[in-house]
Amino acid sequence: MAEPSNVDPAAVEARYPYVIDFNDTALDALLDAMILESEDDVSEQQFGDLRERAIISLTAHKMLLQAQAQSGDDGSPKVLSAYSAGGVSGTYLVTPPEDISPESMHYYATQPGVDYMELARRIGTGVRLV
Repeated sequence: MAEPSNVDPAAVEARYPYVIDFNDTALDALLDAMILESEDDVSEQQFGDLRERAIISLTAHKMLLQAQAQSGDDGSPKVLSAYSAGGVSGTYLVTPPEDISPESMHYYATQPGVDYMELARRIGTGVRLV
């Protein structure tokens, strides 16, 4: 079992407010379980100071995958990222890198998954779960 973190539902909501309806108490237990699971999956040794950001991103990714599965979405990579600056906004499609392994493709099905992969690349390990 991994070291606990300071990540709580409020931290996930602050970074990814669109992930779930945070007022829906029926999802509280699932969100808590996903945070605990992500704490086990994200190594403090590898992520260091970025561990909590990685846990937040991975938790949000798992919550979105859960919602996609319940809605019948196939979860294929089709992340639309958005930007907004100075009254101008837009969206663009995020495509997975060509060297990504098939078992890691699901990370590109959500923006938090893309964020998690970017953190993993920044620390130079790619995806490694403990």
